[in-house]
Amino acid sequence: MTASVRFNLVTEPWVRCSMLTGEVRELSLAEVFETANRIRRLAGELPTQDYAVLRVLLAIAYRAMPEVDPVDTVTYWRRVWEDPGLFRRLMADYLAEVAARFDLFDPVQPFMQVADLHTASGKYDGVARLIADVPSGHQYFTTRAGAGLDSLGFAEAARWLIHTQAFDPSGIKSGAVGDDRVKGGRGYPIGTGWAGKTGGIYFEGDSLRETLLLNLDMRLVAAEGSGDDLPVWERPPLAPAVEPRPRGWRPQAVDVMTWPSRRVRLFPSEGRVTRVLVSNGDPLAPQNMTADPLTAMRYSKPQSTKFKESVHMPREHDAERMVWSGIGSMLVQRETTAADKDGNVMVMPAPIATWVSRLVDVGAVDGDRMLNARLVGVQYGTQSSIIESVMDDSLAVHLGLLAEAAGPVAAVAETAAAETANAIWALGGFAGDLVRAAGGDPATVRDAERQAAFFDVDGPYRAWVTSLTGRENPDEARETWNGIARSVLRRRSDRLIDLAAPAAVIGRLTAEGKLLSVATAERWFMAALRKHLPFRSDERAEGTPGTDETLDREEGMASGRTR
Repeated sequence: MTASVRFNLVTEPWVRCSMLTGEVRELSLAEVFETANRIRRLAGELPTQDYAVLRVLLAIAYRAMPEVDPVDTVTYWRRVWEDPGLFRRLMADYLAEVAARFDLFDPVQPFMQVADLHTASGKYDGVARLIADVPSGHQYFTTRAGAGLDSLGFAEAARWLIHTQAFDPSGIKSGAVGDDRVKGGRGYPIGTGWAGKTGGIYFEGDSLRETLLLNLDMRLVAAEGSGDDLPVWERPPLAPAVEPRPRGWRPQAVDVMTWPSRRVRLFPSEGRVTRVLVSNGDPLAPQNMTADPLTAMRYSKPQSTKFKESVHMPREHDAERMVWSGIGSMLVQRETTAADKDGNVMVMPAPIATWVSRLVDVGAVDGDRMLNARLVGVQYGTQSSIIESVMDDSLAVHLGLLAEAAGPVAAVAETAAAETANAIWALGGFAGDLVRAAGGDPATVRDAERQAAFFDVDGPYRAWVTSLTGRENPDEARETWNGIARSVLRRRSDRLIDLAAPAAVIGRLTAEGKLLSVATAERWFMAALRKHLPFRSDERAEGTPGTDETLDREEGMASGRTR
């Protein structure tokens, strides 16, 4: 690094923030924590960038907390929550201790970089190598051009550096001198950055200060060995090779949130970053990696078979159905989480969700309060070597829905997502059957119908979940949703019938010798609706979805009365 160039992230503005006034400003770390109650949220170039920066801010907050007895975790958390001055003092004191390690161009220990990183060939990359919205360096689908790809200001370079450590794609990297894994000048794939392997989830308060504290699990501060849980900036300066760690060592939360998955070097010139070098850093296996508080885990049968032990993997988000796939990450209570016949828990909710649940249970936060649950992730392509899309979604929820007492209602919300997805799958099959009944190829219409149905159901599902306080009768809550979902899906199935080809009404024999027609296909679909979205037949109230008109239509299916 060039000794004359300095840019310390503690004192120089670089964190892009949206203020409560609506203004967007760049602030230093010191300013972020000093004015966190006046900041609405982070406002970087991409949601994944904000998530990566938030993880760094959380790591700072964790390290700033004093030692806490396990029995006093909620008490101390509430004290910091209610005393903004205490929060500011803790953060300021910690930043003063570690400020020297936050210089972006320090000649010995640059922030999240290797000072003398170089390749045998002496080649480096342009700054587009860091920028996630310039996939593989191609400019076709980005608003950046010209000078925007030639260099970066120090502030933006810092943000993309953090993003690279968290989300960099897999693939062949520049082979750094000093890394014994390099072969033929190349660093062969070790996987994506750690955050890219997960389905990130966090709870967003009314200000950045609230967001940081809601996602600060004091149980981790009080855990045995937490004093050894160090962020990358408190460990020895990074070298090109893998960081040495003791046998049997397992990372903890702060370590994982600042995991150096890459070795990076930024090259400054005339007040800008003009070149970069990105090489392989430390791999982190996802199997049973439960240390990250901001991701749920899922049971993996293939991985369990491979390793001959029960294995859970980070639960990634589904790019097409973010909230649908992520609802279990935040709402499934441990007491109601399903397990298979061997006792393997299928989904372990994000630890931060169980922490917020505890805060609600003891009255540290108001269960009637509404917060946004944010879900962030990346969808990779071509063996995880490129970023195909950035995922960002949110769901407004009553905090009471996370309380232990709300477990049965939360389970209904999670089950509703899964069962509605099954019903939509059946609707796609119904659309395909109508085409098959007329002698056509069902594949295209089947997939298109499923996508359209998810779009139609998405808004009503969000509104229904947002309405849940956790105090509802679970059976009534399920009945309400099933009625809403069936109403939406029935409208779509009716439209499909109206558009069906005349030949489909007559039908045709399948390879199994069964008649496939509009009537038989609709009968099968209605059976699927009753299976996945059932009504309590003896408790239907007049005028609600699934009553007289619905019953009359369903009973008419068997006689072929479809139009």
